[in-house]
Amino acid sequence: MCEDVVFAFSSNTLEGYPIIGACICDIMYKEKVLNIFSKIDEIYLDIDEIGNAYKIDYLLKEKIAKISPDYIIGLALSINVPNAAGPTGGIIGNPFFRGKTADGAVDNIGNGYCVAALPGGPGLLIKSDESTSKNIFANIVIGENKLISCNKIVREFENNNINIAIVVKDGTGKTEDGMILTYYYGKIEHIRINKTSKDK
Repeated sequence: MCEDVVFAFSSNTLEGYPIIGACICDIMYKEKVLNIFSKIDEIYLDIDEIGNAYKIDYLLKEKIAKISPDYIIGLALSINVPNAAGPTGGIIGNPFFRGKTADGAVDNIGNGYCVAALPGGPGLLIKSDESTSKNIFANIVIGENKLISCNKIVREFENNNINIAIVVKDGTGKTEDGMILTYYYGKIEHIRINKTSKDK
């Protein structure tokens, strides 16, 4: 292993659903992973129950796991499925682990990373121990599953000596706007579904 790197990407599924993502892997695999995820536009989710919020997340996780290489350490995705019930359309963690419904608990996913997510989002994937991850997650989520500002999230990472993290918000539902924030040794990338911006 050389060094872990985190990076974001955006695409659309075969049906045209906009999707954004972020991945953590060894830096030597970055270009291969980007090439693999450029094929998201060939994935057909076949969502037949737009009223079933769980089904959207389940299909997204299952389809993405099939194209994910085994050297991915962590992955976050946010998708917008128009007219679907929400909030839904967000997954985070290790794509090869058996998916579970978000419950706010912190789980260790190996390689020094932990994940936490709430039902309806948001989710956090972070290189840290479980205790620190739990405290950070509690500090960045406020009432009704809302996130504090990006600047405050970054300050929270800095205050806890965090080097690598991903924050994701669900992309589907009337009040949701899909968002991913990556943090890599002080560098921030902040992307939204259908709108991409980079904060230096």
